[in-house]
Amino acid sequence: MNHDDSGKTQAQLIAEITALRQRIAALEVGALAAQSEASAERLRQVVRNMPVMMLAYDQARLNIVVWNQECERVTGWSAAEIVGDPLAPLKYYPDEAYRRYLYAEWDRLGDDYRELETHMTCKDGSVRVVAWSNISGRFPIPGWGTWAVGVDVTARKAAERVLLNARDELERLVQVRTRELAESNRQLEAEIDERIQAEEAVREREERLRRVLEHMPVMLIAYDEQASTLVVWNRECERVTGWSAAEIVGKTGTEIHPLLYPDKDYLRHVWELMKQGGDRYRNLEWDWMCKDGTRKTISWSNISGEFPIPGWATWAVGIDVTERRKTQQRAMELIVEQQRVQLLQQFIGDISHDLKNPLASMMFSLGVIRRTANEGQRQQHLEIIDTQIRHLEKVLEDLLNIVRLDRDVALSLQFADLNPLAAQIAAQEQGAVAARGQTFAVQTARQPLRVRCDPARLGQALTNLVVNAINYTPEGGAITLRTFSEDGQAVLEVTDTGIGIAPDVAPHIFKRFYRADQARGAHTGGMGLGLAIAQAIVHAHRGTIEVDSAPGEGSTFRIRLPLVEPA
Repeated sequence: MNHDDSGKTQAQLIAEITALRQRIAALEVGALAAQSEASAERLRQVVRNMPVMMLAYDQARLNIVVWNQECERVTGWSAAEIVGDPLAPLKYYPDEAYRRYLYAEWDRLGDDYRELETHMTCKDGSVRVVAWSNISGRFPIPGWGTWAVGVDVTARKAAERVLLNARDELERLVQVRTRELAESNRQLEAEIDERIQAEEAVREREERLRRVLEHMPVMLIAYDEQASTLVVWNRECERVTGWSAAEIVGKTGTEIHPLLYPDKDYLRHVWELMKQGGDRYRNLEWDWMCKDGTRKTISWSNISGEFPIPGWATWAVGIDVTERRKTQQRAMELIVEQQRVQLLQQFIGDISHDLKNPLASMMFSLGVIRRTANEGQRQQHLEIIDTQIRHLEKVLEDLLNIVRLDRDVALSLQFADLNPLAAQIAAQEQGAVAARGQTFAVQTARQPLRVRCDPARLGQALTNLVVNAINYTPEGGAITLRTFSEDGQAVLEVTDTGIGIAPDVAPHIFKRFYRADQARGAHTGGMGLGLAIAQAIVHAHRGTIEVDSAPGEGSTFRIRLPLVEPA
């Protein structure tokens, strides 16, 4: 019998070596099992918790085997009510005719379509529109006959928080698996077989996870545990941006950001958005620069703070909403164009009215002048013509003013006291007030009201307010022009005892060409531009204009401008 230097027999050495090999194999299988379960957990978490709806049918395509929590959130139907029930479609597609239509569409499209919109009836009776995408024909998943993902496009909201209902069951399976592995450790051959099976299971699960992440029709990005290097850039990211995974994956944010955000100022804006959202935001939109130089608007949702994925510090899913944004922009442009057309139509109607009446009056007066030899009548009608010409001049001056203000309000700014300006405007309009039998009081502040303004332009705005008060105050009424300071502002206030303004009219009086009583334009001498011009001038001075009024109680207009402290 052979002995080594320690005195052990060859049989004893072989037994010890065999026992050592069995313990090493047991440790390897345990590690492999842990890796398998970690992959399974990762797949379960991604499928159940991703913020898009996902369902899958069994191989026979009779029963639903996957109905994730986003499906439950959107429809109200729980997995318990749907999974395994061959009549489940009758719940969310209760209308027979519509159901036949969908079956025909699915037969026609097969297992390769994107964004097929269906109207799903929820458990509470409401109906939501869901855009389904099915690419299981190109990317089959073992164990599933067909599968699809959907996005609730009724309100364009991503999935709500999901709960990890399977945690207890998964722990139970881990315990069962651990006992099975412990039992199989007794024989080396059984351990080898178990290890091979576990390796195949890991590869299968990792491949399934890779396929789901790689090919799902929403963008998916993820950073490593240090949040420094991009580790996931799926095919939807490649399709939308043109940047391949080989060009992006493995690079740091410092390397990637110049590609996606060439404008540094815009990058800082995006960083602020992401900092505010952290790892818990939904439907934040910003632009990416694609490889071909085009820009795409992406709506991002990040719920990695709520549902962390092992190995990923943060992850987010995105949807390309560029076309939706363009559609919204086109709709807005159409609305603006329609408003322009309406404004032009209103302008043509108003200008026709405001030109036709004076011209008719002048034509009549000219006819009288030609036919009569009476010098008194001739002089009377010449004055009528002169009045109408001044009216037309006022109309044209208002039109020119509004055109100039649209192009650019060129102000000759200087420091000025509003008290003398108010007194000047009052003296200028005193004749018009007297002609209408009205009274005009001026109350200026005791102290100078020094502002930085264009006196000519500001005087034009104040004149328009005074003329407006004169036009809409009956004979015997009173008009008051006040200047005072309030809360660090200089205030020009015009008050009248006129007819007042109805509450439904007040929001519109500063609009161009607006007149509460269209028949009064020719008599009041304006086209509804006076208040619009006044507002534009005041805004150009960084001031505000406001009105307080009630029918039959008169009106008060106030211009507020920032006071300037004496040098």
